[in-house]
Amino acid sequence: MEKRAKLKKEIRGNAAVGISEFRLCRSSKAQAKLEDLVKSAKRAKKIGALKDQLSVARKRNAILSSPLHRQAASRIRRSVGYREKCEELKDWDDFVHLSRVADRIHFPLQEGARDLKIVEGAVDVPKPVNEFEAEVAEALRETKSNLDNECIVTEEEKELLQAMKLEEAKAVLNRLRHFRALASYQDAKNKRQSKIKSKRYHRILKQQQRRRLWKEFQDLVQRNPREATEKLELLEKDRIIERSTLRHRGTGRWSKKMMMYAKRDYKVREAIQEQIRFSKELIAKLGYAHELVEEPRQDGDEFEALADDGHPLQEMPSSTNARLDVNAAIFPPVLEDRVDLGDQEMLLEEAFMEDDVVADFEAETQSVEEQPVELTLPGWNSWVGPGAIVRPEVKDETSSKNVAKTGVSPKKPEKKLVHFSSKANESLKAKQLGAVPFPFASQDAFERSASNPIGKEWNPAMAHSLLIEPSVSTEMGEIIRPADRSLLPKGGKQQYSKDFTKTRRDRKTKLRPLERRKK
Repeated sequence: MEKRAKLKKEIRGNAAVGISEFRLCRSSKAQAKLEDLVKSAKRAKKIGALKDQLSVARKRNAILSSPLHRQAASRIRRSVGYREKCEELKDWDDFVHLSRVADRIHFPLQEGARDLKIVEGAVDVPKPVNEFEAEVAEALRETKSNLDNECIVTEEEKELLQAMKLEEAKAVLNRLRHFRALASYQDAKNKRQSKIKSKRYHRILKQQQRRRLWKEFQDLVQRNPREATEKLELLEKDRIIERSTLRHRGTGRWSKKMMMYAKRDYKVREAIQEQIRFSKELIAKLGYAHELVEEPRQDGDEFEALADDGHPLQEMPSSTNARLDVNAAIFPPVLEDRVDLGDQEMLLEEAFMEDDVVADFEAETQSVEEQPVELTLPGWNSWVGPGAIVRPEVKDETSSKNVAKTGVSPKKPEKKLVHFSSKANESLKAKQLGAVPFPFASQDAFERSASNPIGKEWNPAMAHSLLIEPSVSTEMGEIIRPADRSLLPKGGKQQYSKDFTKTRRDRKTKLRPLERRKK
């Protein structure tokens, strides 16, 4: 028995355009819409209110989409934040570019207003702590000599100025001007004298100062012996220092150098003698000065008598040269230059009676004269003198003169004993450049810049100072803070030029070989 095919029962789920007489309809993908349902009710009343109610119901019954996964949402947030930060960083492109291509950068970049502290703000006004300080402050406040920060002069000075006559004020002003001018003249003179480098000038100046000090010491002995004694102690201290150091005894660098020129220059000899004399004066004991201090009035008459006679004062006797001569009254002085040579000859004959000294000396000198002199030494070719061998001069065929005459350069001998190393020098390889450095656009520009000398021998002083000036300079004691948006230009964004992009692209080009560049 054949099985009959079961008919699928169709269930009406949506409104259809056409309905069959058996109340069956075909399934359609097209769904019924609100506009289709209300086409027949165009002429009906309150259609607008019905549409509003349907839209409100649609919103209330709307279904939310399922939330994204946590990782996907985080990825989206990161991508959005990255795009926003890129847009913000584009504002700094011009600033970074100008900082890279700038010849010199000075930090700190933010030159704000400096806080200049004045004396009034830096120094706190002291306040009285106890009753005594309060009384003193009150007394100072009541006096006319109190000077405030607001007033230039005190009340007492104002009264004196008002009481002074016009002529007296002019006289005081002229006197102050005169003193001020003298002070400026003396300062200019001191500066001018300090720049003098003449050694003779300074030597004469020191001599004058020593004479002036000695004269002042003599006057001090007459006026105040006690101060003269203190001055004498200082002189004794200088003598001890000179004896311990021997600074002026010709052992210094200057004295040794001047000894070389003393033969030809009398001025140098005078300078050396003056230095030695000054050293002797310092080392000598000041017995004469002690006598002046102890008996100032008795010696003063002798100095006056010498001054009246017109004879100059003699130098002080040096105790180092004084020696006690015990036999001075017994033996007369003997001149060492006058010596009787006859007694010397007799003594020599008695000492060398058995030896013929003269004959031995003549034989020795004759043997020395007969000995031939060696004129050649190993490795030194031949020396000049009698019997020297004159060797013919060997012409160098490979010299530049012979090549210029013939026009053909001869073949050089092969260097068989020379070893050529093929290993690269790692220390030099580390210092070589692999690419054109920033901001140069080509290798030729970099080579031209590197070939220019920067020394002061080839450039003017101003150009040399600019060439060696550091690219980054800082202020001492200043805090270098990070750059903020106040340094950015206030106008619109500046775009890079095509030349700049080309420069950045050319930076990555490698240095080409020298042979290829020459071709």
